[in-house]
This record gives sequence, structure tokens and C-alpha cells, in this order.
Amino acid sequence: MSPECSGVKVRARNREPVAGGIAELWKGLEDKDRFSHLLRYVLVDEVFANGQLVAKGYVDASSFGPERRFQQVFTELEQCSRLKSRGLWEACE
Repeated sequence: MSPECSGVKVRARNREPVAGGIAELWKGLEDKDRFSHLLRYVLVDEVFANGQLVAKGYVDASSFGPERRFQQVFTELEQCSRLKSRGLWEACE
């Protein structure tokens, strides 16, 4: 995904699933990425926020380090969001 298709838009979208809800954070095998961002799986009001962001086309199905727990799910969600031109896939492909 090109830089103009992520960045500010993605940061804004990352906040949507957790706004007003109670978040449960799950730590994977890696604590932080190469930019020192915390890497967490996020469940908000019983909704898997990470998967929701991929399904809506707001982020791609990236994995960092050895963590691959949900990679197949994320890849399938990304393929679906690309096919349906959702979110950033509509604007960037």
C-alpha cells in the first residue's frame, strides 16, 4: 500500500473500533515493531478490532516478527476487502 493510501487515514480509522468501548489487549510474541509501536490484538465489546480494520480495507494483512496467530484470517479478510474495493483499496488500486 502506498504511503498516501495509509498514514493519517489509517490512524484515524484505527481509533474508530475502540472509541467508547472497553478494550481487551492481547500481547503476541513480539512486544513492539521496528518503529517502537506496541503490537497488540484488540478486542472491543467482543469485536476483534484488528480483523474489523482489515475487513473494512483500512489496513493490510501485515505480520511482524514471528507472530502468525491470525495471519490466515487476516489474509482472507484482506482478499475479500480488495475484491470488494473497500476502504483504502478503493482509493489506492
